[in-house]
Amino acid sequence: MPPEPSAWIPRVLFVDDDPNVLRGIGKALRRQKWDMVFATGGPAGLEEVRQRGFDVVVSDMRMPELDGWGLLRQVRALDPTTFRIILSGYSELNTVPHTPSIAPPLAHQLFEKPCDLRVLAAAVDGSLIPSRFDGWGRRAAG
Repeated sequence: MPPEPSAWIPRVLFVDDDPNVLRGIGKALRRQKWDMVFATGGPAGLEEVRQRGFDVVVSDMRMPELDGWGLLRQVRALDPTTFRIILSGYSELNTVPHTPSIAPPLAHQLFEKPCDLRVLAAAVDGSLIPSRFDGWGRRAAG
């Protein structure tokens, strides 16, 4: 039997190849009411998604082995209901790949680095509004 809706805690994954960035995010957002997981690099982030599933994935753009777009492409394929956010340098934002309008976007939101973590937290919270969920903590289709 699924847990009671009131017991649901959103799961948010942060992915960056720089452990110092992840520590800074964790420290700044420690009071949020999310289950936060931190993965160093795209392959580690993808493994977390495959093992646990997340409501929101926040990823750096430039990472070796598996960059942010590659990661979010795979996250979308595994669970298109996952809300996806990319953190990127300004020059990288000008090269954001466009997807056909019939496909869900690779990233629902983009933030320039460094970003105000209060704004990032508000974006994560905004992606978790109850009307987007089916009552059991899973994002409703559509």
